[in-house]
Amino acid sequence: MKMNLAAASASLVTALLVVVGGAYAAEPEIDFNKPPTADHRISDRLLFGSDIVSSVEYMDNYDLDGKQDDHLLLVEPELRAVLSYTGDDGLRAFAELQLDGRAFLSKGGANDDKSEAHVRVEQAYVDLTQFAGDYSLRIGRQSFEDSRSWWYDEKIDAIRLLWQRDTWFASASAAREKAFADDFAHEDTDEKKEFYILTAGYYADKRDQATLFLIKKKDLDSRRHEDPLFVGIQRIGEMGSDLRYWLNAAAVRGESRRRRLRAYGVDTGMAWRLDAPWKPFVTAALAYGSGDDHLRDGVDGNFRQTDLQDNESRTFGITSFQYYGEVSDLELSNLWIAHLGFGIRPADDTSIELNLFRYRQVDADDDLFDTDLEIDPDGEHKALGHEIDFVLAHRPNKKTKVSLLLGAFLPGDAFPDNADPALLAKLKFGYRF
Repeated sequence: MKMNLAAASASLVTALLVVVGGAYAAEPEIDFNKPPTADHRISDRLLFGSDIVSSVEYMDNYDLDGKQDDHLLLVEPELRAVLSYTGDDGLRAFAELQLDGRAFLSKGGANDDKSEAHVRVEQAYVDLTQFAGDYSLRIGRQSFEDSRSWWYDEKIDAIRLLWQRDTWFASASAAREKAFADDFAHEDTDEKKEFYILTAGYYADKRDQATLFLIKKKDLDSRRHEDPLFVGIQRIGEMGSDLRYWLNAAAVRGESRRRRLRAYGVDTGMAWRLDAPWKPFVTAALAYGSGDDHLRDGVDGNFRQTDLQDNESRTFGITSFQYYGEVSDLELSNLWIAHLGFGIRPADDTSIELNLFRYRQVDADDDLFDTDLEIDPDGEHKALGHEIDFVLAHRPNKKTKVSLLLGAFLPGDAFPDNADPALLAKLKFGYRF
C-alpha cells in the first residue's frame, strides 16, 4: 500500500508540472528554503507553482580521524510543487508536495549510509482568514518560522489561532510533530512530540519586529522524560539601512530525566554594511547556552533549543547559511559560540562571504547535545575548536540561484592531538518553473 501511495503521489506531482500556463502573478525571487510561489494561474481561484532544487555534496572526516575513509559524495535532488486555492468568505487552502532523494556517487568503506527516496507532503492546510473579527485560523500541516530560525523553522501538524491589528499580533498554537504521515515511501518514526506555542509582539516589517515566545514541548517518548518550557524574546531591527542587529534570549524550565531544568540561552549580533565599492559588510555575533557542572544536585543547567530550530539566516548576502557553522552544525547547549563574518557584493546578483567561528564549552563535558560531528570531546578541555566557512552565491535572475559552500572544522584541545579537520563542500542549484 505504501508503494501505491508513493506512485500515486509521484504521478500527481508530475501531472501538476505540465499544467503550467495562463496569467502570472508578481514574480518573487527563488529561495532554497521556502516553497515555490504559486504564480501560475490555472483558474480564477486556483494557482500553481513548482521548482527544482538540487545539490552535490562532499563530506569527509566527520569523526576527525583521517585514517578512516568515511567520505561521502552524494547528490540530493528535490522537486517541489504547490497549489493554492482561494474561496469565498476568506477561505484559502494550500498544499506543498515534494519528491526528494539522496544518491551516493562515492563513499568510503567506513560509511554505511544508503541511498533513499521520499514522497512528502510538506504542507497541507486550510486558512479561515475571516474567522472572527481580527482573528484568523489555520488548520493542518503548516510552516512555523521566525526571522532567525532560532526558535523554530519547521513544518508540523497544528491548529493555530492568530490575532492581528495593524502591526500588533498574537497567536496560540497546538501542534504535534508527524501527527499524520508525511512520507508515503517510508514508515514514519515512532518518536513524536507535542508543542504548545504562544507568541505576541509587533511586526512593522521583516527588519523591525519584536516577539515574545512561550513554547511548551512534550516528548511522547516516555524514555526521554523531557518536558521543557521555553520563555523568551526575539528582537530584529536596523539603524538606517546599513546596520542590522538581532537578539534572541530564552529561559528554560521544566523537567528532564527527573531533574529540574534551569537553563538560559542568548544569541545576539549585528551586521554593518560599508558605503564603499562592492558593498563590503561585517558580521559579529556571540551566542551562549548555559552548561551544568553540578551533576548530582537534581538540577539540569544545560540549555537546549526547542528542537524546532534550524539556526539559519542571512545578513547582507543573497543566500542564508548555518550561523553556528555549516560543518559542525552545533546546537546551542553548554557552549560559547563567537562568529565573525566578512562579505562583499561585487554585483547586485552576487555575494561572497567568509565566516569564522570559535567554539568553547561552558563546562567541560564529554558529550555534545546535538551536532553533525561524529566524535565526543574528552570532557576535560573546554576548547572545541574553530570553523571556517566560505559561501559564494549567484542569482542571475529571479528564477535561478546557485551557491557554493566550502567549510572546515578545525578541532581544538577537547579532541585528540592527532585529530584531523572535518571537511564539507556543497554546490547547490535552484530553478523555478
